[in-house]
Amino acid sequence: LYYPSGLDVTPDGKYAIISDEYNNRVRGLNLATSKLSTLVGNAMEQHLDGKGTNAYLDEINHVRVSPNGNFVYCAEYGSHYIRKIDLCTGASSSSSSSSSVSSSSSSSSHSSSSSSSVSSSSSSSSSSSMCLLEQSAEPRNSVKSLVGKGSASNDLGVGTNAGFYYPRGIAVTRDSGTLYVSQYGSGSSYGYIRKIDIATQTVSAFADGFYRPWGIALAPDESYLLVCEYGNHRISNVTIPGAVSSVLAGGGGAGTVNGYFDVTGTSALFYYPRGITIDPTGT
Repeated sequence: LYYPSGLDVTPDGKYAIISDEYNNRVRGLNLATSKLSTLVGNAMEQHLDGKGTNAYLDEINHVRVSPNGNFVYCAEYGSHYIRKIDLCTGASSSSSSSSSVSSSSSSSSHSSSSSSSVSSSSSSSSSSSMCLLEQSAEPRNSVKSLVGKGSASNDLGVGTNAGFYYPRGIAVTRDSGTLYVSQYGSGSSYGYIRKIDIATQTVSAFADGFYRPWGIALAPDESYLLVCEYGNHRISNVTIPGAVSSVLAGGGGAGTVNGYFDVTGTSALFYYPRGITIDPTGT
């Protein structure tokens, strides 16, 4: 692994899905045997839809497994896309983006990442975990572009008409109908949370005013999102619906020499928080 930056667990608890960011791969770890395998991607830092190692990825930052276990949604930081990995079918297609190779114009000098989560859905998985790693010489896992135009953009819209500005974190609703995506932006600008209707590939505004938002987590009852504000050294709470944002913890200043200060609420200090998860009880 080379800068593993995101992690989620399949609903049946058998596999961890890992974004191997600087290796431009998404990996699967069998939690019983500790066997690590490549689901999609290869060493090429480019963007191309395809199957297994024939697909190209460009710095996948965060991953999220759908509650039914059939799909993995990926925030592709380098090429400003949201990618979708189908774990079971062999179909290779791109419903919203050209399948031509596009090299990233972004630099790998951006801060290394670390966003982790554990799926809290109680939905039962289909045979997805069997599909996941038991691959033949012809891998069944395929990846396609869901939304994005391949360049840094804040445009709202559908499919390739919508853009992202360095997407970092991602969360999916229990019904697998909606994605929330944090976009890191540039400097203090464009730090937004976007909302994606998966069926229509429509990207809409959800919340803004963040300074370099990174990892996000959706509450079990889907009443709020927690957002790691990497630039402001704090954790913010965003209500659903309404998108009202408030500071949950952290005071907006960098932490102590050791990078933390454990107290309550806004008196607590963080040092560039990147990853967050919420357990099934809401903690």
